[in-house]
Amino acid sequence: MIANRIITVVLCLAATSATAANVQNQDEELDIIVRADKIPVPPTIISQDNYLQVIGKKAGEVKVPSYAVKEVIYANRDANYSAALEKRDEGRYRLAALYFRKALENMSAQKWAAEYCNYGIGDALYQSGDFKGYKGKSGTEYAPPSQYFQKVLAANPKSRFLPDILVKLPVCLAEEDKLDEAEAKLKEAETRIKAYRDETIKVHTGFGEIADRATAQLAIADARLAKRKAKDGKAKWDEVRDKWSAARSKCLKFPEPLAEAVDGVLEALLMMKDYNGAQAEAESVISRYKTEGDTKLLPMLPGAYTALGKAHLAQAVEFKGRGAQIPSRTKFSEARWAFLHVVGQFFDNDEYVAGAHYFAGICCDDLREVESDAGERAIRHWKLIVRNFPKSDYRAPAEKELARVGTAAPAAQPQPPAEAKAEPKAEPKPEPKPAPKAKK
Repeated sequence: MIANRIITVVLCLAATSATAANVQNQDEELDIIVRADKIPVPPTIISQDNYLQVIGKKAGEVKVPSYAVKEVIYANRDANYSAALEKRDEGRYRLAALYFRKALENMSAQKWAAEYCNYGIGDALYQSGDFKGYKGKSGTEYAPPSQYFQKVLAANPKSRFLPDILVKLPVCLAEEDKLDEAEAKLKEAETRIKAYRDETIKVHTGFGEIADRATAQLAIADARLAKRKAKDGKAKWDEVRDKWSAARSKCLKFPEPLAEAVDGVLEALLMMKDYNGAQAEAESVISRYKTEGDTKLLPMLPGAYTALGKAHLAQAVEFKGRGAQIPSRTKFSEARWAFLHVVGQFFDNDEYVAGAHYFAGICCDDLREVESDAGERAIRHWKLIVRNFPKSDYRAPAEKELARVGTAAPAAQPQPPAEAKAEPKAEPKPEPKPAPKAKK
């Protein structure tokens, strides 16, 4: 009797384990909807995926308004697609584009692949700044990101990626030197974002946030287009400043676009040679952070200190040109202090830091006559760029400065692959003491 009961229990346990394994296997073959608010969604089979709702049908209907969707992972994706997402999240955008391309080739029969893979390629190229496309090491050629974005909307006119694509297309076209097309897409985007807002708000008020962000980013795109025109001599820099100022007012809820708008205002002021205006704008941001301690201001600080340094540096050069040595040296010292502030506090922002090292070196070089070790420090700044930031736009200028002072450029450090998890941004360190004033 006891033996029979034991056998029965064993059989029941085996059956339960088999059932659990079958359920697990079924779940592995189902689509996954990941919500931005982390509310769990049961695995399902997706029947609708657009900018209104993602709907799944498996043991009951699942409906998630698209504003709340962070990611959709289809069960029939291949390994290349999973690798592409991983590389994208690591910030290795060109490699992500390669894997998205391979995934598209392997999954051409999948209904969702043309939309998702083309968006993945386009966005990766956009993030890497390859606006005119590029040729990979294996000889594979990539078209400009604008072409991939257009393919997304051809595959699904109501794609969840629509708001993002609408604001990025004008920027892409402007960077391709297609300024008239960019302007036309900008106007079209304004109309379509308004239509998007009117349609989606009927589903859920949460879509308002996406529409607001798209409107803010569209203002950024408008300012970037104006900047591109100014560089081609087709617009004035005061017009660019006004565009960035308008964008800033629309980006108040969104820290990263707001930081870009503030940077844009500062750059325009510098290009206008309004150095006092640039200093006032930069010091306003810095002072607000010191007074309020608002972490939303953190993304603006590297640009503010950089602009402050550039404004002081430009004035130093002007004084030097007029033979005014004392005010020139004072301004070089103040500029160097601002650049060293970037180096000391914002070490996780490579391009800002590389630029700060370059300009700090320029300042040190001009203080050779009053500081015995200034020349050596200038060389250290420029060498550090070559070693640690080999992909930076400041590498070639740094090598040129090293050659000018008769110093060989060092070999670049091997660049380790990006970590899967980015380091969190650190709180700013206490301010470094200002560099000593130049001797009179």
